[in-house]
Amino acid sequence: LSGVEIYEDSDAQAAAVYIPGRQIYRRDLGAFQVHNGSSWRTIDFTAFVSVLPGSTSGYITSGNSSANTIRKFPFASSSSVTQVGLLTISTWQTGGVSSKQDGYSVGGYPGGVASTVISKWPFSSDGNAINVGSLTLGRYAPRGANSETYGYAASGVASGAGKNTIDKWAFATDGNATDVGDLPDTVYYGTSASSEENGYLMGGATTTAIRKWSFTSDGNATNVGTITIARYWAAGIFSSEHGYTTGGVGGTNVIDRFPFAADGAAVDTGDLTAGRYGHVAASATTHGYVSGAYNPSAANTSMIRFAHGSSTTDVDIGTLSASSKMSAGHQV
Repeated sequence: LSGVEIYEDSDAQAAAVYIPGRQIYRRDLGAFQVHNGSSWRTIDFTAFVSVLPGSTSGYITSGNSSANTIRKFPFASSSSVTQVGLLTISTWQTGGVSSKQDGYSVGGYPGGVASTVISKWPFSSDGNAINVGSLTLGRYAPRGANSETYGYAASGVASGAGKNTIDKWAFATDGNATDVGDLPDTVYYGTSASSEENGYLMGGATTTAIRKWSFTSDGNATNVGTITIARYWAAGIFSSEHGYTTGGVGGTNVIDRFPFAADGAAVDTGDLTAGRYGHVAASATTHGYVSGAYNPSAANTSMIRFAHGSSTTDVDIGTLSASSKMSAGHQV
């Protein structure tokens, strides 16, 4: 706090000289304030904090053929997983999206008809989700991505066919999504990652394609590289600099990564201890977290993590109290 005057409370602060732009620290509030020429305003430093990736907690939602649970684990001691709320519907194969304040569950397959629901819950207090909007079309297995201000749902399956739609909705105001672009192919069961500027969809079905779309201007995605092996039902993870694709149908245990700074092919950077698919992922600042699996069944309650880096190997860090299959992941 060098160079910043500290005031214990509002009475002490009343003696401060009101100069526009002057900054002080209020000890009773635990906050910095700036004078705007007419009053003191608290500085919201969360406006300068990236949503990518998380720093405190991961979340696991839906899954297991039909579940409505919201589960949370701290990155500091990730073997401790607790239920903190409920989604608005019991479902699985949803898409997971995270803003700085809220987690979003989108689409899914609650049985019979693919869902259009966009629901959210607050990270600050946890609790049950509420419905806040709809996707442009019902689909399950959409893949979520997020910029600082918008959530995205790309791809998905409806009526047995893959979809190439990229939907977008605002975090600031609840409401329906709009169709802002298309993927170059009607892929299904791919996985996703987010950088500060772009959304990515990796693999799916029998393809190795990495597709990218811009957060700064709406439009179609383009193919910008390839993952190391064709796979689907993999789990996507991201650091501030790279996107990762882990596992996938085919029993692969490969962890590969590609850089956000330059388009191109991914490289194999390590292995999961066992091949798995239908698992869920959460992205932390220093590690990627993988939980559960649709197959093999021995992995559907396991929790592992690996460090972001050029050579990665996972470490077993705990066991879920209930299985997690084809769930969605979130982080804050």
